Amino acid sequence: MNYWRRHAAAGLALLAGASAAAAMGARHIEWFGVLKPVNGASIAGNAGMVAGERDGSTEVSLVLSGATSGAVYAWVVLRGHCDGSGGRTLGTDAQYKAATANATGGAEVTVTLPVALPDSGTFHVRVRASGQRAATVLACGNLYLED
Repeated sequence: MNYWRRHAAAGLALLAGASAAAAMGARHIEWFGVLKPVNGASIAGNAGMVAGERDGSTEVSLVLSGATSGAVYAWVVLRGHCDGSGGRTLGTDAQYKAATANATGGAEVTVTLPVALPDSGTFHVRVRASGQRAATVLACGNLYLED
C-alpha cells in the first residue's frame, strides 16, 4: 500500500471512530486558563485540565514564566474563582508536584489526579510561594470549560 493510501485509510478510520463517538454523545472536554500575577509578584502562566489516559483520571498541566530561578512553587486546582475565598481542592494538595523554576524563570509540570475530569463547575489555579511565605498567593487564573 502506498504512502497516500495508507494515510487516507488511517484518516477514514479516525473519522469513523470520531463519528461513532459523536453518535454516542461523547464530548471532548478541556479546561484552560491564564494565570496572572497577584500580590506584587511577577509570575504569570497558563494551566489546563484534560481527561487522563485512565478512566476516572484528570491530567493537569501548569506552565509558569517570570519565576525566580531555582525557586519552588506550590500550586493547586481549587473549586470557585480567583476572586473568591477558594474552595475544595480537586484531588488532594499532596497530589500536586511542586513547580521548580529553571534558569530563565520558567517552569512546567504535569500531574495526573485520580479523579474524573469535571464537565461542569467553576475552577481556578493558585500558585503559592514555598517555605516561610507558603500562604502567599503569587499567581491565579480561572479555568474555563472548552468543548
